[in-house]
Amino acid sequence: MLYRKPVSLRQKYANSLHLTDRHLPVFFEELRKRPYLDNALVIITGDHGVEANEVGFYEESFRTPLLMIREGRLRPGRIGGSVHSQMDIAPTILDLLRLDVGLHPFQGASVFGGDPHRPAIFIQSYAGVYVGMAKPAYKYARRLSTGEEFLFCLKDDPGEERNLAATGQADEPLAFFRGCLPYVFLNQQLIERNRIWK
Repeated sequence: MLYRKPVSLRQKYANSLHLTDRHLPVFFEELRKRPYLDNALVIITGDHGVEANEVGFYEESFRTPLLMIREGRLRPGRIGGSVHSQMDIAPTILDLLRLDVGLHPFQGASVFGGDPHRPAIFIQSYAGVYVGMAKPAYKYARRLSTGEEFLFCLKDDPGEERNLAATGQADEPLAFFRGCLPYVFLNQQLIERNRIWK
């Protein structure tokens, strides 16, 4: 433990990360002891970001880790310059394992390919239910209970303090995201109706 008696959320979070980091080597040691798992693809991710406080749509709530390891088959590296969501994990697995399943109902795309202009989708099901999308330069959110819209240029405004949707300064990205909303709602309907996979 880094902090024997943590008193703040930051200290508790630091302890959590420290313990995870300490025990990951044990996981991989145990994995190596099992020859039938030599070809395993290991994926480590999270379900929400640091500030999982259920109050909004800001970056700290949605930035999650994604680590993929397949020893001897997947070269170490980082993916940059694009935005992805957890919807992309299943198509990425199909891509990495070179599984040709034909037409599939997954709404995401492999992190190693696909349309670079396709936005990553996020849904915050608390605080009035926000749906939104992000791509490298911009992030958009809509509060379903009120129809209120938010648009931020993450490059110029990483703290998400200036809502461009309220200023009329970014008509083109706003129109793009609004045009993608039916795709977001279709994905949600597929999940609710359990139609992702037969």
